[in-house]
Amino acid sequence: MNCIWPATRITCRTNINSKTCRTIDSFTQRLAQGAFRPYSISPVACCRRDVQLSGTRLRKSESSYNPWTRGLGLRYSRRFYGRYDDLPEDYDDQTGLEYRDKPVTKEESYDIFGGILDARAADRILRVLHGRRVAGTLPDPDEPSGLPYWEKVAHAKGLDWLRKTVPLDEDYNAVTRAELELAELEGYAGSSINIWRTNDKPGEGSKSVYGESGLDYIRKVEQERLDALEEKAKKDEAKGVEYKTGTLESVNTRSRVELRRPGENPRLKYYLDRAEKVLPDAPPDMTVFERLFPSGLVVLLTIGGVCTYAYFYTPPARADRLFPDIPPAFTTVTSIILLNLAVYALWHHPPAFIYLNKYFLAVPGYPRALSMIGCMFSHQQFFGHLLPNMFFLYFVGHRLHDEIGRGDFIAAYLGVGALASFVSLAAWVVRRTFVVSTLGASGAIYGVISTYLWLDPRAEVRFFGSIPPDSVPGIPAWVLLLMLMGPDLLAVTSKRSLPVKMDHWAHLGGFGGGILAAEILKRTREKRRVSMTERRNKAMMARQVGV
Repeated sequence: MNCIWPATRITCRTNINSKTCRTIDSFTQRLAQGAFRPYSISPVACCRRDVQLSGTRLRKSESSYNPWTRGLGLRYSRRFYGRYDDLPEDYDDQTGLEYRDKPVTKEESYDIFGGILDARAADRILRVLHGRRVAGTLPDPDEPSGLPYWEKVAHAKGLDWLRKTVPLDEDYNAVTRAELELAELEGYAGSSINIWRTNDKPGEGSKSVYGESGLDYIRKVEQERLDALEEKAKKDEAKGVEYKTGTLESVNTRSRVELRRPGENPRLKYYLDRAEKVLPDAPPDMTVFERLFPSGLVVLLTIGGVCTYAYFYTPPARADRLFPDIPPAFTTVTSIILLNLAVYALWHHPPAFIYLNKYFLAVPGYPRALSMIGCMFSHQQFFGHLLPNMFFLYFVGHRLHDEIGRGDFIAAYLGVGALASFVSLAAWVVRRTFVVSTLGASGAIYGVISTYLWLDPRAEVRFFGSIPPDSVPGIPAWVLLLMLMGPDLLAVTSKRSLPVKMDHWAHLGGFGGGILAAEILKRTREKRRVSMTERRNKAMMARQVGV
């Protein structure tokens, strides 16, 4: 999955952002998602309003409903909220709240964020930020921020604009939320809705006709035991001071460990600061051509190089192979998987962050040409990104390798992967969305899948060899290909402003590149077949003439 990640992704707690999913974890999406990913810098995860603790839901006021329309099941078509008490029941932290009648225009977006976001993304960020102001879930400004520089700037500018244009009491909302959550944690939420009342006074000393309660007796015994332990600890401490000598004290390291907050390790902070300096403080003022030309040139050279390699590649004899007893498809595909695993491991090694941010992360705001190749081997999540990508590569890659051979397979994988990376970069640059970064092998893997299906588009596809059964016609390859492309086509053509979680343009680039690769392979096969037929006919004619 090609993931979209926030720009200047300095990873260290892996916190798109798909290439089977080129995941897009841009600042927009991360604000909407509000979740940590291990080993990468990310915003503080914010609790949603509908938190449930101790089996009881937090109380909300019904003042957000119109008393004249509530009986009819109607709601205001548009309402602006400023107090936590009025927060609607259906509030979603990923969607946020309306902050004014109309979304910001392109000119306003430029004035607020300085041109690093398009108007659509800016409106989504402002909605999420305003929702968190009302819900009281903004991160504590005194806490260390895990956001890269560009994201911190966008976050601060958006909040500053909202505080000037949509004033509200953020402190009240945060305190109200904290009080409700604290009451929930302590088990007192039930009393606020008259389910039960707390008994703050102990039962001992009461003049009950039934005598002393068993619970009161247990409480009394436990309190006496704790008092005795506390008194003994004080005496032991005083005795230790009295008889203390000049010898070294034996220290139990387990009892003296103090946990640091995330990001406070000085060595880790050094590597994070060094990695942040890879990108400038703000996206440089460059034209679309200046941003895309170097990367496009590298992609063209890569495609030309792999095509030349495939043309001149000759399979070695079995005796000359490094692993003669292992099928070539297994060694080729496994080598690619191991390379992806190695880069994933480097994302968990802080000294490598500076190099990974340069060459294994595609950043539209400050693109580096070599990242078009490196980003398709780069993953920061194991189960949600790397594992599904490598799963499809292993099973579909084996079949395609057996069909076309090692030279053509490597050319298709690298060429289509580089093309998909460039398509994704171009889409973000043209839309002037720079607070985003992408990585993942999905473009290359979708290229492998589409190449395999388009080599014989009318072939019937059966999963695991038996689904559907032989008595039922299988799914035509071209139909399955359209089904796979459908979600990405809908995502890029939809006019709805939704959080972007995958790099759909990289997926489509992989599909298109795979279809193009399949057409080239089919024509090359036909030329080879015609050439071999001509050679065979010439050889037969030569024999007849000799006779």
